[in-house]
Amino acid sequence: MDPNVKKITRVGGFWMLFGLAFLAVGLLFLLLFLIEPTRTVGLTPDNVAIFAGVPVLLGAIFMCVRFGIIVDRLRRTVTTWWGLLVPFHKTEHPFSQTHHVILSREKRSAGRSRYEVFPVRLEGAGTDAITLHEPRDYDKARQLGEEIAKFIRLGIRDRSSGEEIVREAGALDQSLRQRVRRSSRSVPLPAQPPAARAIFSYGGTRAPATIDIPPVTHWVWFVLAGLMVAGLSAVLIELDPKLRKDLPDMGHLFFTFLVLLCLVPPALLFIAHRMGAVHHERLIVSPGELVLTRRSLFGTNTARLLANEIEEVEITRDTMSTFGGAAAGRIVIRRDRGSVELGAMRSEEELQWLRDVLVHILTTEESAK
Repeated sequence: MDPNVKKITRVGGFWMLFGLAFLAVGLLFLLLFLIEPTRTVGLTPDNVAIFAGVPVLLGAIFMCVRFGIIVDRLRRTVTTWWGLLVPFHKTEHPFSQTHHVILSREKRSAGRSRYEVFPVRLEGAGTDAITLHEPRDYDKARQLGEEIAKFIRLGIRDRSSGEEIVREAGALDQSLRQRVRRSSRSVPLPAQPPAARAIFSYGGTRAPATIDIPPVTHWVWFVLAGLMVAGLSAVLIELDPKLRKDLPDMGHLFFTFLVLLCLVPPALLFIAHRMGAVHHERLIVSPGELVLTRRSLFGTNTARLLANEIEEVEITRDTMSTFGGAAAGRIVIRRDRGSVELGAMRSEEELQWLRDVLVHILTTEESAK
């Protein structure tokens, strides 16, 4: 294998699902024919190949759809291709040392649903952008971008947070601490905003600091909202003239209310959990590590990040919530092994304060040594 050529192949997710659907339909027709051939309407030994074989064949073809890129750092070209297991169609794009790997965030829509993608592209002045991949997960996009950038020795411009973060070639694996030390700059410990909801306990440069971030709202409010929605929905359902012609009896109304009670409050609590609205977060930060403990109704999770692994502590803006729509800014702690988000739905002042506190504790003492 040529060490100057990198090949990355990926499965077409949509085509894979499409192929599975065709395959399932074809196998279902075949199974029905094998079980009871005389009672299966429209299927005879003469046309079973059409009703079962064609969907199976189409499903197998769709499941073999592949996309990929071939990066040649000696010829300075990137070849994008698609095909069935092997390339059928190739497009070659030249690049130069003036190009950069670009990570961005874009909103897409498919019918009524909206989603986000994180395109990874090669961009250079005066040339068309070369799209390498468009994952829906930021960490996958970041890993691919770093893999390509390291291979062809280019820098990265990360625009996914709303602000461009520049990481030069040769410094992609540098931690936040190393970059601060290299730039000979420091982030002073900021004063906590008066209206901040976080509880900050700072014992000095030699002791770990503790930051307690209370939930945006208590889970009880979601339960009460669920009770109200379930009650009103039960009454409206029972009084709907299209469903009933007479007045509902209390027993039937109570049963409808119980059914909705088992569905609506848990759904609201799940939505609140996914949005991070009912999480209680505790950060224990020292120059050596950051420990995040997140407690909610669904249990407690703890993440431990070594300080020399943390590459960025940034504020993300203009993001989308899990269920669509705009979401508030968040603190994102990035490293090669994945990102950790915290501080959901905080004010802009408190977001900036929390970010500066983390950077100060993670870097100041080491810079002073």
